Amino acid sequence: MTKLPSQYKYQKSIWSLTFTCAILFVSYLSLVGKTVTNVLDRQNDEASIAEIVNNVSQVEFAYLNEKSAINADYARSRGFMEIANTLIAKQKNIGNLSLNEI
Repeated sequence: MTKLPSQYKYQKSIWSLTFTCAILFVSYLSLVGKTVTNVLDRQNDEASIAEIVNNVSQVEFAYLNEKSAINADYARSRGFMEIANTLIAKQKNIGNLSLNEI
């Protein structure tokens, strides 16, 4: 008996190739989608960082203005007073002492 060539000889190869192309196309679309999502997230994060930096600058400016307003007269008006006799504690230099002196 002679085997006749089948018209479906390459059917398995064509379906394998089609399935592989479909998987590659879906993977490509997925990666492009992830890239676009990451770019948009990065832009949103950069905008948030710019806003936070602006807020920090405003708070620093307000702090410096408040700090420059503090002087001796303001401290006295808030109840602080200067001390006339100030004592400063001083530690002995222990680098040259022997064990008997300690």
